[in-house]
Amino acid sequence: MAYLYSDEELENYEIEDILIIMDSNVWLDLYTYPPASIENIIECFNENMGSFWLPHQVYIEFNRHVTKSRDEALYRYQNIKAEVCRLISDSSSKINAEFNKHKNKGFADAIELQKHLQDELIETIKKSKAELDSLYDSYKEEIACVEKENDIIAGLIENLNQQRGDSGFLIMELLGIYEEGERRYKYKMSPGFSDEKKKDNVESEQQFLLRKYGDLIIWKEIIRRIQNQKVTLIFVENERKSDWWDLSGIKRIPQVLKEEFGNGTSEGSKLIMIDFDEFLHHFGEKFNMLAGSVSEITNRAKFSKQVHAYIQNSKYNIVETMVNEYMENNGYGNELTDCLTEISIFGGSVDSIDDIELTRIQVRACELIQDNDWDTLTIAAVVEIEFDASISEYVQRDVSHSGSVHATMQFSLNLDLLVDITDTNISERDACKITINYFEDIEILAIDHDEFSIDVSFDEDMFRDR
Repeated sequence: MAYLYSDEELENYEIEDILIIMDSNVWLDLYTYPPASIENIIECFNENMGSFWLPHQVYIEFNRHVTKSRDEALYRYQNIKAEVCRLISDSSSKINAEFNKHKNKGFADAIELQKHLQDELIETIKKSKAELDSLYDSYKEEIACVEKENDIIAGLIENLNQQRGDSGFLIMELLGIYEEGERRYKYKMSPGFSDEKKKDNVESEQQFLLRKYGDLIIWKEIIRRIQNQKVTLIFVENERKSDWWDLSGIKRIPQVLKEEFGNGTSEGSKLIMIDFDEFLHHFGEKFNMLAGSVSEITNRAKFSKQVHAYIQNSKYNIVETMVNEYMENNGYGNELTDCLTEISIFGGSVDSIDDIELTRIQVRACELIQDNDWDTLTIAAVVEIEFDASISEYVQRDVSHSGSVHATMQFSLNLDLLVDITDTNISERDACKITINYFEDIEILAIDHDEFSIDVSFDEDMFRDR
């Protein structure tokens, strides 16, 4: 893996000679690691607490998100159990639906096979639940180190918060930072200019501003902490957006941060900004960490970067695949074909759409949106599709029209992607759970159709006695 700093550049720095400041996302990411690695890392950090400093804003952000991160760690295997059982159940429903299409066509062997498969799937669900329950019981004992009552990560955060001895900036100081933040964000100056700007309904104005300018507040706290000192600062962050970095070419520290660091410190100071995996690569041995813990985290970091690169490079294909699967798995009554029911094609009102066959997908625009959480992403896209379908329309009692249509449609959609890198042996695609969040702006661009047939039905009993 390519790192920003070579081993030779950092090999002479000892733990007692550096000041280590870690962003909130680094502390929260610890919950994604195996319990043994968490215990080893926290033990080593506790033994060297004097080398760490925790900004008050990091403390606030950690506590805002810790419950979510902790719960995801505690219930990881419960979530796997629910997902596995759901997938098996969905498969059972799809198999039954396929067989039911032919149940009245005299396929006795097929009906017998359907019952056999159904029994097998029920047994598979029972067996999977039992095995996953056993796996969870074993995992629960291991993960006890981050249960709320004895969470060793949160415990270290509390100790570092007490060690700091102050409660961050005063209100009037924060107002000055907010005003500066507006100017910096206007010109996209690091850090934090791409942070979330929308206010939640449940948060106060002060909470919103702390979140909006969180990265800048952290940076200002750091500059105040090292003011007029000669210091070697190791700032560790896992930010995947450009807030902290100059990404125009080779990844590097933005010039504005270098200038502010240089102006705030004494001559001979050095600013080193790195990801957590690179930090462990260079300093893990100096912390006396187990080699397994270091390799576990560096492997996950490498895999995480591969997954995010896959999503970025494959976003158009991902959209096409999800739309294709949606059309295949959702026949009459899906959100896209529903708009056909609002128009008259053959002179009546549409009452059924069958035999839908997608013939073309074109992704006209596609954007990958990174959430504040590293494991949550969104793909926003504009898509145009063409499909064939059989349409039946109600005209009046006992009369209907039916025929084939070819439709062209455009719409916007949002895909939610949840990235799980706990297993680095799977493919990048399998590490992503992708769901369609919503469709909107659905528009029919064109509809072509051949001649339609007129279907007339009548009640034979009405004429029998005449």
